[in-house]
Amino acid sequence: MKKYCLYLIAAALLLAACNKEPQAEVPEDIPVTGVSLNLTEAILLVGNTLTLEATVEPCDATNQSVTWSSDDESVATVSPEGEVTAVAPGTAIITITAEDGGFTATCAVTIEEEILLVPVIGVSLNLPDAVLLVGAMLNLEATVEPCDATNQTVTWSSDDESVATVSPEGEVTAVAPGTAMITVTTDDGRFTATCAVTIEEGILLVPVIGVSLNLPDAVLLVGNTLTFEATVEPGDATNQAVTWSSDDESVATVNPEGEVAAVAAGTTLITVTTEDGGFTATCAVTIEEEILLVPVTGVSLNLPNAVLLVGAMLSLEATVEPYDATNQTVTWSSVDESVATVSPEGEVTAVATGTAMITVTTEDGGFMATCVVNVSSSFITMTTLATGVSFQIGLTQGIDHLSIDWGDGEGSKTYSSSTSYLYVSHNYSNTSEHHITIIGGNIRWLSCYGNQLAALDVSRYPDLELLYCSENKITTLDVSRNTALSVLDCYRNQLTALDVSKNTALTNLKCYDNQLTVLDVSRNTDLLELHCSDNQLTALDVSKNTKLSKLHCSGNRLTDLDVCMNIALEELYCYSNLLTALDVSRNTALFLLLCYYNQLTALDVSMNPTLAYLSCSENQLTALDVSKNTALIYLSCGYNHLTTSVLNEIFMSLPQVRHLSLSTKRSREYPYPFELRIHGNPGTDDCDVTIAEGKGWFVFR
Repeated sequence: MKKYCLYLIAAALLLAACNKEPQAEVPEDIPVTGVSLNLTEAILLVGNTLTLEATVEPCDATNQSVTWSSDDESVATVSPEGEVTAVAPGTAIITITAEDGGFTATCAVTIEEEILLVPVIGVSLNLPDAVLLVGAMLNLEATVEPCDATNQTVTWSSDDESVATVSPEGEVTAVAPGTAMITVTTDDGRFTATCAVTIEEGILLVPVIGVSLNLPDAVLLVGNTLTFEATVEPGDATNQAVTWSSDDESVATVNPEGEVAAVAAGTTLITVTTEDGGFTATCAVTIEEEILLVPVTGVSLNLPNAVLLVGAMLSLEATVEPYDATNQTVTWSSVDESVATVSPEGEVTAVATGTAMITVTTEDGGFMATCVVNVSSSFITMTTLATGVSFQIGLTQGIDHLSIDWGDGEGSKTYSSSTSYLYVSHNYSNTSEHHITIIGGNIRWLSCYGNQLAALDVSRYPDLELLYCSENKITTLDVSRNTALSVLDCYRNQLTALDVSKNTALTNLKCYDNQLTVLDVSRNTDLLELHCSDNQLTALDVSKNTKLSKLHCSGNRLTDLDVCMNIALEELYCYSNLLTALDVSRNTALFLLLCYYNQLTALDVSMNPTLAYLSCSENQLTALDVSKNTALIYLSCGYNHLTTSVLNEIFMSLPQVRHLSLSTKRSREYPYPFELRIHGNPGTDDCDVTIAEGKGWFVFR
């Protein structure tokens, strides 16, 4: 019975297990990996809207929820659905952020004011038709309607350019007899207007359109005369004939040439009338009884010429002669007011670059004096600590003027030269700092060395070609705007930096004895001479300077110097550096090599047949072969590790003095010919110097 009960219990448990429902499978979450927008930037007008579309990645990510935001809601707002509304001009960043992972994407939205465009509705011409003689010209004027239309652009055309042509400005030129239709067309709407131009053969007559007198009124003493000048307009009018008349000949008469004669006290109107058109001009002439007057005999100005910067002002002073002349009245005028204007008081204002003649004219007698005003935008400034300075200035043309303000409170002084060279100097009464300004004068070169200059600014003189500013106290020098500079001498100053990257025309650069730590000449590919000795350079790249003939870089901290690309090199000064190797095998034109005071253990000069001067003392050389240097006339190889046998080989390789020649010029440049200096070597005492002496050399040991 017990066993039967156990069977029943087991069967019940088995049945219960079979009837149990299966557990549902839980789907796996797919995480967000990123989010993007359909636009990264957009432009909207104020009041408009734009709906941005967001894409959650991957597309089957479980959580597709995003939020929208604007970094400047005063410019643009964004709804939860991504609709952007333009509020005010400006820029706002619209950002979408994924709820899962916080991934973001942005769109830069620029809001602009709505621009109201006024469309063109038509166009008209000032003339419907015209008749011209062959060779004549006519300016047509087009009026776009309405007057405030946004696009005022028009184009001109002629249907027969063999008869008449028309310029883009509407100027018609008569070519040959016939008729041509001139058409103007608007860019907006293509509206047109036409003028029928008939061209005829014949003589071109220029009609008179007016006449004027040189004086509106005048005062004369009884018995005196005054000649008027009439100007018929235009100046090329065909008929220039005029007649003269006086409305009261008892007061003053006028002859056919316009000469007025004062008859008696009173007032009369002098009239000039053109024969063509009958145009008139008048002058009211007052005749007075003669009183004792001191007549004007002349006038002069305090300056015959002047140089001003654009915007500057200058007061000219006129002196009427004699000083007690009755009528001291003068008038001022400028021949070109676009360059310089002058006030009734003689104050000149520089307007734009150029030259203008300022004239003062006496009312009595019409005497004149002039001042030539040169207006320039170019100037050079400098600061000196010296009690006296002197400059040499090179000019590009024969006659030129420049102005210098010496900074002593006495104003500017004008200097002129009839040659291409100008020397100027100035002394100061005290030792304080003085600021000098040089204005105008087409300066080609400036030499201001040795003037204790603490500052020099040539940036406003871009056409400067040569600058010599050595032996001063200049700490900074900006030549980046002087792109025409070919020669720059700035040695023996206090420069810690020098940028010549913009001076691609530079052929000569002397910047030695400064405090430069870096010098980049890679863009100065026309450089012929580079003198950068006695600075603090640790590196120097001259690989781009393939035209270099002279390189002086001694007294620096160079550990490496590559001159393989400088095949035109004739002089190399690289002494007093930290060089351990020097390859001159490609410098076959080398004439002079000074490499002493380095750490060289070897030196090969076998490929330098023109080498005349060699100084390689104070190195660590154990050998030196000069057998190929048949042009050698100077050798200094002391204080190396050369043995007796090595020195004797050198002596035997030396060329005979009698076979050598040196030009007069190079003899002056490089003295001490045929000297041999061998002191300080291990083999100095025991070597046979008679070998070298027998060849004509002077041996120093």
